[in-house]
Amino acid sequence: MEGKSNNESFQYIWSLLVNDNGIENEKIKFVKSRMISPYFELNPENINDIISEKNSREYQIETNPFFRFDDIYSYLLNPDTAAEDKNLKESLLNITLHLLGNFDLYEGQTKKDFYCKEIVRNIEDGVVGEKVKNNFSFLNMKEKLSIAEVFLEFNEGRNQIRCLKKIIKKFFPESIVYDNKYSDKNIVIYLGHKKDMKTRKVTGIINELFIPLGLRPKYFYEYHFGVLGVEETLVIGSMAVY
Repeated sequence: MEGKSNNESFQYIWSLLVNDNGIENEKIKFVKSRMISPYFELNPENINDIISEKNSREYQIETNPFFRFDDIYSYLLNPDTAAEDKNLKESLLNITLHLLGNFDLYEGQTKKDFYCKEIVRNIEDGVVGEKVKNNFSFLNMKEKLSIAEVFLEFNEGRNQIRCLKKIIKKFFPESIVYDNKYSDKNIVIYLGHKKDMKTRKVTGIINELFIPLGLRPKYFYEYHFGVLGVEETLVIGSMAVY
């Protein structure tokens, strides 16, 4: 693995223990970071330096052990305890962080699973806005993870319209997202579902997270708009006006 690391890719200790990171696990030694960050479990600058090393006998990985495990390490690493315990503390820190990192991996989850759960937690904490947070609270965990999965793809630079179609199809299987060739400001979306509270909550989330910048969604809910030449859409009483 060459070049600079992505800070988000190395946020947690388990991210260094997977097989695609280019760092041999048996050479990793976790140490308490000189610069404790409240946002990362690992020191990203330290990781950048480690990745550039070649054939090192030992990789000293700077961590913030209090990020997720404060209950454990606030006691173990208490600076008021005897100084002669320093070497023992360092050894225990390294051993226990290896164990905890592997426990994460042994749950059988992939990097994507972890990132999706983190996205769910961030949305629930209001990181992307109170409006999304409030709408999100109406969903179950499976639905939340579905949104997080597509949101992750969206933020990784995947085709935005494709992501939009994917998330709408997950919630509304009968939906159609029309690629409007006649307007660069509107996008027409047929949901095939009645406009109830759940539908309003989901479309509210979609509007905030997935509608590409500069586009306005035009939703059709239970009834499709009439299309000349398509008899199914021209039934009186079952046709929306566009």
